Amino acid sequence: MRRTRPSGRQAKNLTALEKRTGWRYTVTATNITRMHRVAGSHHPQWLDVIHRCHAVVEDRVRTHKVMGLGNLPSSSWDVNQG
Repeated sequence: MRRTRPSGRQAKNLTALEKRTGWRYTVTATNITRMHRVAGSHHPQWLDVIHRCHAVVEDRVRTHKVMGLGNLPSSSWDVNQG
């Protein structure tokens, strides 16, 4: 569970509870357990960092898939190489 102050663009999407308390709540569900020999892996903050890092990776994969060869000016790789 994560509690943060909502930004201006998030203000219109808040639930009634979040509007009343002034906080935005985020829940992360995972099956990741404590990793042996990894210091701090039993803390919820560690799981949040792992989740955020993986979200960045998924965003990059999604962006690179959109930027496929079919979206370049020519269908020939030799022409687009320059």
